[in-house]
Amino acid sequence: MAALTNYVLTLVTVFSLLFCQPVYGGGCEEEVIKDRVARNLRRTEALLLRHSAREAHDGRSTCLSAAIDHAREAQRLALPSRYEEALSSVGRLMDCVCFQIEQNASIGAPPPGRALGDSFNQACDQARLSFIAIRNLLVHCNPHTATSWSRCGGEGQDHSSSPHLPRKKLKQVGSCVADGTKCQFLPCARLRKLPRCAVGFASSVTGGAAGPYFTVTDPRDDPLSPRPGTLRHAIEAAGKSPGGGWIRFGRGMTVVLEDRVWIGSNTTIDGRQTNVTIVHKGLVLYGLENVILVNIKVVTTGASDTIHIFQGARRVWIDHVTIEEGGLGLVTVAEGSTDVTVSNCYLKDRKFSMLLGASDLDDSDKILRVTVYRNWFDSSGERMPHCRQDQYQYIATVISSSHLLSAILPTQNIMWGYCHVANNYYEGWKYYAIGGRKYAEILSEANVFEPGIRQEVTPWFEQFKDDLTPTIQSSDDLLLNNATFHQFLHNRTLEEPKRKFWNYHLPMAPTHALINLVKACSGALRGEILEKCLHLP
Repeated sequence: MAALTNYVLTLVTVFSLLFCQPVYGGGCEEEVIKDRVARNLRRTEALLLRHSAREAHDGRSTCLSAAIDHAREAQRLALPSRYEEALSSVGRLMDCVCFQIEQNASIGAPPPGRALGDSFNQACDQARLSFIAIRNLLVHCNPHTATSWSRCGGEGQDHSSSPHLPRKKLKQVGSCVADGTKCQFLPCARLRKLPRCAVGFASSVTGGAAGPYFTVTDPRDDPLSPRPGTLRHAIEAAGKSPGGGWIRFGRGMTVVLEDRVWIGSNTTIDGRQTNVTIVHKGLVLYGLENVILVNIKVVTTGASDTIHIFQGARRVWIDHVTIEEGGLGLVTVAEGSTDVTVSNCYLKDRKFSMLLGASDLDDSDKILRVTVYRNWFDSSGERMPHCRQDQYQYIATVISSSHLLSAILPTQNIMWGYCHVANNYYEGWKYYAIGGRKYAEILSEANVFEPGIRQEVTPWFEQFKDDLTPTIQSSDDLLLNNATFHQFLHNRTLEEPKRKFWNYHLPMAPTHALINLVKACSGALRGEILEKCLHLP
């Protein structure tokens, strides 16, 4: 009964946060909610401790111990309103506990006992509810933006000498529901409230919502001695700020980077309501977490990728970005990076568009999870995307009548990675649109393919004898002008991501209306182009 009561109280907390909009002088009771979150995390800790001594599976005891530490750390951080750090701790907690459940389910492994299995499931559920509550506290009741820690909704302090951005009011069109495309430009998603619109594998992202604002007013770049007011200076300042930073632009500008710029964790680069173009060099996201890039152009970056995400980066949302002509490619996600969404972008390159997983020899990409959503791939060569992953082989103990032996069962692979390619528009690819290697799992869902010189969507051709390990599956795709889609189904068929991953959310548009939607709303938007997008049915 006590567990049920606690669960109901937590649900009430979550729904109060989802539907109550805090304002000056009133709103949600932040301290009450924080207290309930703390109790919920203590419940999670107790569930994990209950069976920690009985943990019997190899490798899980270390993860269980780490999960208990993360639960304690999140409790310690949530009470003084350090929401961003608390959110990160709960995310790591779920990586241990919820991923363990998913892993067991994927290989059909029996749980280590009903009581322990129930304990893990309950702990996962409690952690999920805590994550949702803390995320909404971060968005609505951020102490860095409010005049008082118990009051919510302030615009926050700008940590620069530049004047504040002019307030341009957009006409409210539709409701502030995470529809995937228009929500990002509605008044209810203004500035730090943008994360409520995130979808796909990066839906938990908050970017720099816990940090101060930094305004860019100077388009110049000096890698050795960045001037205040420049983009590089703002990025470096956000990287040093305890809560990260929210970077915006005081006016439209073209930033000519003299060298690549390395972005830090908990950073948002927000180009909404301005016309911002970054040229000459690309953006690097190395080993970080929790970054948002929205409504900017990154073009003609020379002998490098335009946006390079690697070395264990996670929780990255690239949205409404125009990306063209990178020397090595447009977007790369590799070397153990995961939980990335690339959405509503315009991508065009003579050669390579998007590489997810860099090498057949790098097994760190086994955890790769990327959503490629509502992008316009215009007349590119290949890799839209190309996805690589890896597999674990499940090692089982087989008992025979005469002896005990250890055997590898190659048909039972733990597949962690997943590439969901959904609601995109492909126009005139040169070689192939979607490809994969090394046991990749790629679900192509509700995309529109309009071919140019080559009609086949995948790299397949007659007598194809290359890597047959990936799974490339088509679901509800629209093939125009005699386009063909050869599915790679040699190993398995795929589950929908919303069935496989507990927090996955991705609104789907019907393919008959997709071309108009993507053409009107992809890439960086402002002015009349933005208004046209917002008024589409």
